[in-house]
Amino acid sequence: MSRPDPVFPFFLDHPARVTSDRLELLTALVNGPRFDPMFRGDLLVVPPDHPVYRWQCRVGGCERPGQHHVELCFQQDREWAEARASGGNQAEFLEAATRRQHAGWSRFPA
Repeated sequence: MSRPDPVFPFFLDHPARVTSDRLELLTALVNGPRFDPMFRGDLLVVPPDHPVYRWQCRVGGCERPGQHHVELCFQQDREWAEARASGGNQAEFLEAATRRQHAGWSRFPA
């Protein structure tokens, strides 16, 4: 058995307005100044170095996608594990790491 919608009684007087009111509200929010323009188009294109949704490896110049838990590509993550085990620090590793070319499917569209 489903629970009744707590907001529905407010719309009983004007049931036809529910959809249009929600659409108007959503449109106003999307067009507002705080809404990220990246989400306004028909196709969402997230830049590889986006400050929140970053998907590219953190090594400068490395074009491969990073893994979500470490933000390094698979190969850089393995190399960082070896460097960390031998006493290296991450800043030095990121500076000295080998830059890798992109995987074929991860090319950022122009």
